[in-house]
Amino acid sequence: MRHIMCLVFGVLLVGEATAWSQPPPQPSTVAGLQDGWAVDNNGNILLTQAIADRMACGGAKWVRVHFRLAGHTSWDATILGLYDQVVTNCLNAGLTIIGLVNHESWPGQQKDWTANNKECLNKSGDNTYIKNYVNNAVLVLAIRYHVGSKVTHWEIWNEPDVWTSTNPANCPRNRNFIGGSYIYPSNFAWALRRSFEGFRVNNL
Repeated sequence: MRHIMCLVFGVLLVGEATAWSQPPPQPSTVAGLQDGWAVDNNGNILLTQAIADRMACGGAKWVRVHFRLAGHTSWDATILGLYDQVVTNCLNAGLTIIGLVNHESWPGQQKDWTANNKECLNKSGDNTYIKNYVNNAVLVLAIRYHVGSKVTHWEIWNEPDVWTSTNPANCPRNRNFIGGSYIYPSNFAWALRRSFEGFRVNNL
């Protein structure tokens, strides 16, 4: 079905191009798309085969898949099974996946992932949340999808500098009031370091 849809799309483009004196310029970059939620909180797959095919027909080569727990408290067999299907859908469509693992990929609050920060608390930046985030989310997913090279590109966190309520430079007593996906640079550095070390140890 995907090939039929792409063929029809291609015929339409050719039909339009006949009116041009020269072929239209070709894009010089490889296109990618963000899918939004791949799985909703009710366990429904949103990034279906039809959606993945449509992305590919539109010229996309890459897709950014957000691996979120979607109401689960860990990466159990059920939620992993749903994302297995999402990954299969994307690969069947010929898309290369960039996996996003952020604060929605492991349970916790902003005060947890910003604990022990250097900027306001003069501590190392490492904390229990970051350890669990890397060991129980980043590495669980990276190891699982390393088999068969299904997903080999990963984004650690997203928009680490974005806050929505209280300026983090003011060091609010309740760090949950910072809002957004903000994480202090010292905490983010540890997330990157632990991820790097985990990838190296596991030959990812």
